[in-house]
Amino acid sequence: MIYVNNDKYEGQWNDGLKHGYGVYTMADGSRYEGNWMNDEREGQGLFLYASGDKYEGMYSKNVKSGYGVYIASNGDRYEGEWANDKRQGNGTLYMANGDKYIGEWKEGEKSGKGIYYFGHGDTYDGYWLGGMRHGFGKYSWSIGDYYEGEWRFDKMNGKGKFKGADGSEYVGEFSNDNKVN
Repeated sequence: MIYVNNDKYEGQWNDGLKHGYGVYTMADGSRYEGNWMNDEREGQGLFLYASGDKYEGMYSKNVKSGYGVYIASNGDRYEGEWANDKRQGNGTLYMANGDKYIGEWKEGEKSGKGIYYFGHGDTYDGYWLGGMRHGFGKYSWSIGDYYEGEWRFDKMNGKGKFKGADGSEYVGEFSNDNKVN
């Protein structure tokens, strides 16, 4: 069937609704191949975006929901859980720049416990809120230094311990990534 907007559907129908397996091609070149129920994407499917992005995984009521893999045209790749078209639950994001995040997601943002591996060798293991380090966590620099303590809005804030690779150590308060003397 070809729609007025030049979208096209080829597949199974039930009572005039897309139902069963089908392929829906949009006028912009985007394409969905997979299962339908009552005119909505439902179950396993593959969505190829006109931008070059690709999603393969589960759908519920027309949105990404359940386990799926999203590969962006820039080379980033997310493997994990989805809800309401957003990353939600546990998942791993592999970034084209070599960084990797393994952990919890909420509303599409890093939130909860997670480990971030920077491509240059640093790591952060701790809590996140809204995509920022927030709560207790440990940041380890590739040169051997580390900070372990409280984070607020992506900065060392509160009580913490900094230990240098040279053996130096500071235990106390931090504010906006700086020691408070």
